[in-house]
Amino acid sequence: VQRSDPTIGTILTLMLVIASGCGTETSPTPKPNETPAFGKEDWIPKARRELELRQYDAAAVSVQHALIESPGQTEATYLAAQIAALQGETGKAAELAGTIPIDHGRFGKKAAVLRLQQLTLAGQDDLAITDLQRLVAAQPQEPRWRHLSWSLLCKHGRRQEASMHADVLCVLGEANLAEVMSLIDRNASFPRGLEIDRGEQVFAPGMGLARWHFSRHAIQEGLEALQPARDAGFPNSAAAALYGRLLAESQDWDQFARWHQQLGRSVQQWSDYWAAIGTRLMAAGQHEAATRAFLEAISRDQTDRISYQRAYGTLTAMGRDEDADEMLLMSNQIGTSQLIMQDIDKTPDDRNLWKKQAEWLTQIGRPFEAIQWYLNVLPTNASRERMALEQHRAQLNSIGDLEEVMQQIKLAATDPRQFRLQPGLDAVLPIDPSLKENDRPTPSTWTGHEPLAEPSLVNVAATIGVQFQWRNDIEVDLELLSLYESLGGGIAVIDFDLDGWPDLHLAQGAGRPPSFEGSASNEMLRNLHGRFQSVTAQSN
Repeated sequence: VQRSDPTIGTILTLMLVIASGCGTETSPTPKPNETPAFGKEDWIPKARRELELRQYDAAAVSVQHALIESPGQTEATYLAAQIAALQGETGKAAELAGTIPIDHGRFGKKAAVLRLQQLTLAGQDDLAITDLQRLVAAQPQEPRWRHLSWSLLCKHGRRQEASMHADVLCVLGEANLAEVMSLIDRNASFPRGLEIDRGEQVFAPGMGLARWHFSRHAIQEGLEALQPARDAGFPNSAAAALYGRLLAESQDWDQFARWHQQLGRSVQQWSDYWAAIGTRLMAAGQHEAATRAFLEAISRDQTDRISYQRAYGTLTAMGRDEDADEMLLMSNQIGTSQLIMQDIDKTPDDRNLWKKQAEWLTQIGRPFEAIQWYLNVLPTNASRERMALEQHRAQLNSIGDLEEVMQQIKLAATDPRQFRLQPGLDAVLPIDPSLKENDRPTPSTWTGHEPLAEPSLVNVAATIGVQFQWRNDIEVDLELLSLYESLGGGIAVIDFDLDGWPDLHLAQGAGRPPSFEGSASNEMLRNLHGRFQSVTAQSN
């Protein structure tokens, strides 16, 4: 209903909010036959006052009147969402807030934040993350969505994605201290250094806890945390990648081969995947292919010290000592920043350590992070120094994607493309030739089991009374289809008589410009307990 008619949907949802009861409110509500004391223009102010007085029943009724008299009022919808949220109706509050477009000047951002809060309270973090992805795409320069994304993604162990948002916040000059701290070790869980009994209180089940166990080198516990997700089908390719990395660290190569056989291409965007592949190839003595995989991991996560160290080992085995020394140098640079971070963990208020971190990050070519550390060191009244740092940031931004440029410069001496991946990969992890690439299950749909049944579809339209022929004229002539007719008429599904059975409205063509008057009628079919009856004539 909401999608087909926003006004009707909003009113019906509000009626559901009111009908569900309002808890312990004692404020009186208008009697059915009582004449309202307020005019049309007064319902919204009245609802606001009642909301301030916590008279939620009365406020809900006022909002209902406002929507009935002036359908589509954004403020009324927002007030309705607030009322539902205050009453603990998280699902209704989220649904109502979601009907307000983000680009609405006054209520767009407020409604988006309210919806995210309610989704989180309802334990629907996956929906909240999806919403945030849309919000970031719509408003990429808006820091609020990136702060919220970073927080939720860290909670769920999706650290590479969280770090991408923290990177952008550094470039925008909006990253807070926690966000820049999280960039020091991007494949470890954040917040750092939690006591063993606090992990389950902070991190979400599944990937969140698995990432925390991985950071503590508790590999078996990490695999167990991800096992339910693996059995039910990984919720996202990032979880599938982390599972493979944990398998690689456990050296369970049989399970690793089965894991790899089931993967789709989307998993290749994650550093965890490449670190896992590199570890397997290294164990099999495929040093060239392993080097390529480790360099792919590093290109996605410049703080992956383990991959630096293992690339050092494979390059040494290949006799490429100069390249190996370069990897060892970069590993030590990352190690130094992580050691400073460990000191900060012990004495978190020591600003001298913050400054030390800023200086080191500047030295190893991570200027945007360094600027944020420096800004945290400075007192709030150091306006001249802050202005100089902001000017420096603006100069760096004028260069373009500086972080990527500097990363490419670091890896220029050891270009990943120098090393062949496929021969080693085919030797160790061959793909079943009978399984075409397009037929392979992707991590988001893989259940780890064969399907229990194949779907079978039967055309039952005629037997249940749905007989409709779309026409672009009295006689169908596909060669005469105009642009406006190329997609057909479309079908609306709506329970117009509110009996719980979905009815159909089938849109006809058969109209020509300029009037577009049709020679054939649209059809309205009423659903009578599974069989359809035409009510086109009765509906006028």
